Amino acid sequence: MKLLVKRDTNILLPCDGKADLQEGVSKIFSVPRVVPQNEVTLIKARPDNDDLLLANPEDYSKMSSHLSETGSYSSFMNKIFGVPIMNGIWSGHRSAVVQDPDTSKLFKLKGVALNPYNPETVTFDDGVFWISGGQKKKNVGYERTMSERFNGILGENGITPVMEYRGSWTYPVLVKGNRPAASIYEIQGDTRLDELMAFLDTLACDQTRPGDNTDTEEGEIFFRDTGRFYQDIGHVVGRLKKLMDASGQTWSCDSERTNAHIGNVVLWRDALKLKIGLVDFDASLDYSHTISKSEMESIQKKEHEDIVKSARGIQSLRTIGWTSNRLEAYTDLRDQFIAGFRNGYSSLEKTLSHEIDMSRLDELFSALRSGKPFSTTLVEKSLHGKRILGYYKIKNNKSKRNIDIESMLYGIYKSNIKSGKKV
Repeated sequence: MKLLVKRDTNILLPCDGKADLQEGVSKIFSVPRVVPQNEVTLIKARPDNDDLLLANPEDYSKMSSHLSETGSYSSFMNKIFGVPIMNGIWSGHRSAVVQDPDTSKLFKLKGVALNPYNPETVTFDDGVFWISGGQKKKNVGYERTMSERFNGILGENGITPVMEYRGSWTYPVLVKGNRPAASIYEIQGDTRLDELMAFLDTLACDQTRPGDNTDTEEGEIFFRDTGRFYQDIGHVVGRLKKLMDASGQTWSCDSERTNAHIGNVVLWRDALKLKIGLVDFDASLDYSHTISKSEMESIQKKEHEDIVKSARGIQSLRTIGWTSNRLEAYTDLRDQFIAGFRNGYSSLEKTLSHEIDMSRLDELFSALRSGKPFSTTLVEKSLHGKRILGYYKIKNNKSKRNIDIESMLYGIYKSNIKSGKKV
């Protein structure tokens, strides 16, 4: 399993529509499907003692078992639909990750959380609209083109792409003249950087007891190693973003959304390596889109700022487990990522790598599971070694359980209009 943390599970049921698949894609994808609406808003309960880390074989058992049922048959599925089961896990609010039963490879199905027979929309003041839980067919084609463009640049530099287009599903009912569709991508992994940071920071805070004022030896080692870990990931992300910019491509466009944030940085386990990639190119631009050099540079500069800003606390788009009730973001650790990102972006290194040793993350997971406290009460009069640490908290704030990403992005869109930016 290439994933690093647990996700809520879901199921995908057959529906009307059409599949357009590339050669060699498993026949399990030949029938369009959606996550039923009663599953879309469901947050599944987990035991309080489940830290949601995927480190040991037993951690994978439930998710692996769920995903491995894809391709099998049940009397219910045979009787009602005549097709095999397809089980998935959530990836954001509108997408699912499934496992190909023939190859065990992972695939992301983007835009499968809609009602295919009565799609709902979110419409903005200027008439721009999104399909709730889905996407427009033209966006599927657009993202395919722009992701394949960046994948070509990665290939020239010896980097494995995290996502590669393999096909699409189109659904039966038009939405304001637009065909709803889902894209099918073969993926290497799907753990998001902001998601992983939220787990590491929150679990570390659980081992830092209220009222204590200095780190234990275990705490000093953990926070030191986590800071270095964040910094090295930031360095890779900076190098990848510089590669994108130098190739004449943006990650996003101001007119619809900003995709430049750590929630679109994906990490995955590959044997002894932890690999890093960038995803979500459905708003990407290059010079074929009638954009000037100054406009390109302006968007890229803003994306740089967006990545830095996002490192200080944006939650993954899908609320997962107990993180729906609280988040912890250690500001000094996040600043290490930002420093690494800036250094990576300005680096003059000739070679490019998108991996670091997996053992480093495994050691952090082991420390979090050790049960040893990361802080203690300071007995000595000297304050030598005391750690001053700021952190951002969200605790039991019901209004922030699920970030309204559509409203947030539209707010960015409106602010750009007010500031006179061309959109």
